[in-house]
Amino acid sequence: MTLSMSYDNYVEMTHIKNGRVSMKYRDIQFQWDDLYKTWTGICYSSFPNILKSVEVRDVKINDYPRKDEYFWGYDWVHNSRLEKRIDFVSNRTIDFLLSGKALNEGTLQTLKYLICAKDDIETISAILIYAYSRDLLNNVPHEWKGDSFSLLNAINLSSMSYLRSKGMLWHHAMRNLMPDTCISNIVLSCMTPTSEYVILELAAINANYVLSNYTILEYDSRSSE
Repeated sequence: MTLSMSYDNYVEMTHIKNGRVSMKYRDIQFQWDDLYKTWTGICYSSFPNILKSVEVRDVKINDYPRKDEYFWGYDWVHNSRLEKRIDFVSNRTIDFLLSGKALNEGTLQTLKYLICAKDDIETISAILIYAYSRDLLNNVPHEWKGDSFSLLNAINLSSMSYLRSKGMLWHHAMRNLMPDTCISNIVLSCMTPTSEYVILELAAINANYVLSNYTILEYDSRSSE
């Protein structure tokens, strides 16, 4: 399903990037209910595993030496590095705290919200759409100038409005809200989406890739007691 849009009346806006005018775009607006209906149609037909709560794997911390404290946190790890990561964090926890690479704040915020959403599939969908669209807005292909950028921006604003009503916010300085992308800017630059359906399908493809190839971990030294 594709929503019809009239471009007869619009306000031309200016997108500023790094202090420079990068592109003009139209002030398009979407109702969240309409976007969510389109999203669920895409997911039911091609990516049904997206429409469920995320799974969290508990990781036991084997020997955390600070007896008056505890170690706890989340991680989002590619499956190819999973066992090595678990071994490092669970058996060399202090080394991890001193020199290990943790999730950036944007990705961690997305992960926490996905977990907090539990079985609320609509909120999970909004998180996945918002995270993808915002990451793309931060690195949008120049070829998307005009209506493609307008559609992307409108999708981002609509999902953000819904999430704000749930008390879910990301700081404006946060980057990389998703841990990875499977669609390069080289590929994106070869297309100029003319409907919100295309952008939502791109978001679904990327969400399916991340949820299928990354595992959510919860570390907790208290589980070893």
